Formats: sequence, C-alpha cells, structure tokens
Amino acid sequence: AAAAAAAEEEAQRFGEVCTALASARCALRVLCLGECTRYDRSKGLVRCKRAWLHVILVEWERLRALTEALKANSTLTTLELSGVHGGGVGLLAAALQSHPALQRIRFHRSVLGLNDVAQLVAALKSNTRVHNIGFPRCIFIGTAWDVLADYLKASTAISELNLYGSRAKEQFFSDLLCFCNSLTKLYLPDVRLCAYGAQMLAAALRVNHHLAELNITYNSIGDEGARYIGEALQANDTLAVLNLEDNGITAKGVESICAALHLNVALSSIDLGDNAIGERGADFVCHMLRINHTLTALFLSGTSPTPVGAAKICMQLSERHTMTQLGLSFFDFSEECVPHICRALAANPLQLLVLRGNALGDGDARMLTTALVENCTLRHLDLRCGNTFTDVGVAYLASAVSFHPSLQSLLICNRNSETGKAMIADAIAKRRRFRRKTATSLLLGNHWRAGANSSLQAVPTDILRTLTRLVFKAMAVPEVMYCNEGTQLAAGCCCAKVPTLYI
Repeated sequence: AAAAAAAEEEAQRFGEVCTALASARCALRVLCLGECTRYDRSKGLVRCKRAWLHVILVEWERLRALTEALKANSTLTTLELSGVHGGGVGLLAAALQSHPALQRIRFHRSVLGLNDVAQLVAALKSNTRVHNIGFPRCIFIGTAWDVLADYLKASTAISELNLYGSRAKEQFFSDLLCFCNSLTKLYLPDVRLCAYGAQMLAAALRVNHHLAELNITYNSIGDEGARYIGEALQANDTLAVLNLEDNGITAKGVESICAALHLNVALSSIDLGDNAIGERGADFVCHMLRINHTLTALFLSGTSPTPVGAAKICMQLSERHTMTQLGLSFFDFSEECVPHICRALAANPLQLLVLRGNALGDGDARMLTTALVENCTLRHLDLRCGNTFTDVGVAYLASAVSFHPSLQSLLICNRNSETGKAMIADAIAKRRRFRRKTATSLLLGNHWRAGANSSLQAVPTDILRTLTRLVFKAMAVPEVMYCNEGTQLAAGCCCAKVPTLYI
C-alpha cells in the first residue's frame, strides 16, 4: 500500500511537471528530475524558477509526455535528467533540437545506445544555443561513445563538459583539449586517470590556450602525474582554476605544483584537498604563497599538514591581501591557527571561508566574530562537522549575522539547541529589519541611534571593547552620532551618499 501511494504521488508530481512546462505562464528556468524533491510549494510549480523533483524516467509514456511538454516550453534554460533508459535520450532529442532557450543539459546515470547518441548529436548540431552538456555516470553501449567523442572533438559550440565517471581512454581527453577550441571548462572526476593519463593531459595543456577550468578530482595521478601537471602549468597561460583533490599526491607532488606556481601568473584557484602533503608539503605551500601574488582561492581541506604545518600556512595567509576563498576543513588546527585566520579574515577580501572539523569552540567563535567586524565581503562561512559551539558561541555568531553587510550563509553545529536556533532566527529577523531602514545608521556597540526613531542590534559590547582600531567606509552620516551610553562621535570624514556606515 505504501509503495502504491508513493507511485501515485510520483505520477501526480510528473503530471504537474508536464503541465507547468507547457503552460504559457511557465517561469521555470531550471528543472532537475532525479532523486530529490525541492521547490517553493507556496508559489506552485508554474511560478517557480527552479525545481528539483523526484521523478524516475524509465517509462516510455512519461518520456513521450515530457518530450511534448518541452516542445511547448520556451523558458527552460537548464534541464537535468536521471535514469533515462531504453531509447529515452533519442526521444527527448527531438524536443531539444528546436528549443529556443535551453543552454545546459545533464543526463545522470542514464544508458545511451548508438541511436540515442546519433539523435542527440544531430540535435546539438542544430541547436547551437546549448553550450553546456554533461554525462555523469552514464553508460554508453557499443560504439555510442565513439560517435559522441567525434562530435565533441569537432564542436565549436560546447564550452563546458562534464564527464564524471566516464570510462573513455586517456587519448580522448588529450584530443579534446587539442581540437575542441570552444571548450573552457572540463570536469573529469573519477575517470580512472593515472600518471600516464596526466602526462597526456599535460602535453595537451602546453598547447591549449582556451581552457580556463580543469577538474580531475578522485583520480590516481600520484606524485608523478602532479609533476607532469606542474610542468604544463609553467607553459600554460589561460588555466585559472585547477582541482586536484584526492589524487594520491604527497609532499613530492606538491613541490612540483608549487614550483610551477612560482612562475605561473594565470592560475587563481587551486584545490589540493584530501592529499596527504604533511608538514614538508606545508612548507612548499608557504614558500609558494610568499612568491605567488595571483592566487586568490586555496583549498587544503584534509591534507594532514600536522599542527605545526597548519600554523605556518595560516600565518602566511594572514600576511596576504588578495585571498577571496579559503577551504581549511579537517586541517590539524592548533591554538595558533585561529588568531592567524582571524587576521587573514580582516586583511583579505574573503567571500568564502570553510573551517569544518577543526574542533573550534566558543572562544574561537568570539575571535571570528571580532574579525568579521573588519571584514565586509564574507558571504559564506561553514563551521560544521567537528566544531562544537554552545549557546555562548552561537550568540557571538548570531551577532555576526545581524550586523555583517554581506553574509549570506552561516553553517554551524549546535547539537540541536533550541536556544541557539532562536538566537540565529532573531538575528536574521533583525538583519531583515535593518535592510528595510532608510534612515542613516551607524553599526557600533549594542544600540546606535541616527535620530530618535532608528535603533538596531549589532555587535555585543564585550566584542566592541576588544577592537584596536575603527574601520570607516566612505559613507554619509549626520554630523554627530550617539551610542547607547550617550557618547558622541563626530563623522565629518565621510563623504559618499550611502545610507549606512559600518565601523
């Protein structure tokens, strides 16, 4: 009975999808049909712009209905489908061929035969608006892969390609970089790439002048493969993002990569996560950070640099002024690391900071919140998994939510404390009220006033006492501001007409 009810609910949900797609009032831009359901039910599916729905596309009737709905749709830009079997891809290709807005297509865990790929290739040749395609964990039957490979190598429209879990030969990946001149982003996670495959990729990178992002995570290139990639980076002048996570690289391989970054001025982001670099590898990273001035994003999560190596890297990061993204989860944090990270947070225009699994506590939360007073750029802060905050630590982080001008997401673990949840909810509510204010306001202390009718919650008083300097943004405020203790503050140094002053 439960299975029958679930099947009926899924059939109803699929009917809603087709109805919404064919509707003239459809607002859908992103549609993902797979193993989860997530969309704004209050709006209804027709008015949503993004929707993820649990729908299994193995029945021929459903595929036919979806094809007809797509032919009537003119708004969808992204389509992701999971579990398409039995010629379903070829059937859907008829709708993709003439769709006026579609730009991104993904087929997850699907089975594609020769006829499917032939029809899909014909549709992609006809519809040049589609520039982003992917086949994560797909199975190609017979010579279907060869047909797709020939199209991809000759394509002039595809700029982003995802081949997660592909079992293609290494020669294909190399040919792709050599012949597909439109390709700017290539994702090859878990494609069983070894040192030989890395050597072939590296040879292609030396002559490639269009690829901007390369992801080869979850492979086994090892130190030898890292050496080949490092040599290619010295000659490449276009690659900006490189992801080498979980590739069996040790300190020897990190030395090759860091040596290349002494000369490379194009790479701005590198991920070496889940590679056991040790303290010796940490020394190579520190030396690279002292010389390289173009790197803005660094991810070293799970690299086991030892507490001494972690402290060295954190100290080096605190001396930079260009970092925008840092990933240091499960990073062997010591007591010295958090103060260095706080200085880095204040000195760099960081937008993303990930510190999961570092055994942070309430005192660390207090230092991070103090550093956020001087940082106006952070958007995402992740403190989950292995960081234990009581309600005291959550109170500090909640204050950061209420006063920080750009923070969009804060992920913390508070052991399901209702008090902590209430504090975060209250901070979000105060932040929303603050955003609706039109009067000029100054954030400093518990309650600052700009006139008699304007007050808001900001930084706790004990954090205010720890500040050693005030950071002024060029914004217009009244001549005199009053804090809750009645102290006056002159603000004659401000000039631009912006409604809020952050200190």
